[in-house]
Amino acid sequence: MVYLTKGNPNFEAIFLSLDETTGKHVWVHVSKVGGGIIGHEYEGSWDVKVTSLDSGEELLHETLYTYTPRTHRQVSDMAVKFI
Repeated sequence: MVYLTKGNPNFEAIFLSLDETTGKHVWVHVSKVGGGIIGHEYEGSWDVKVTSLDSGEELLHETLYTYTPRTHRQVSDMAVKFI
């Protein structure tokens, strides 16, 4: 599931993902720093925020850097592993 928002100049993709460690669902907000089109691969900095689906608690808010080109979805999957 992907939601697109215009909350900032970098379009943000929001994914509903499963945290395999806890078995609970989380929202993962991903935007490419400097802008990027959903579905295209980019390397560089990504703004990532993970929140609990149940409580809305912020579990992670980081800037991730990828040396290998990734899509928004791939970065979302990476972020869930950091919580």
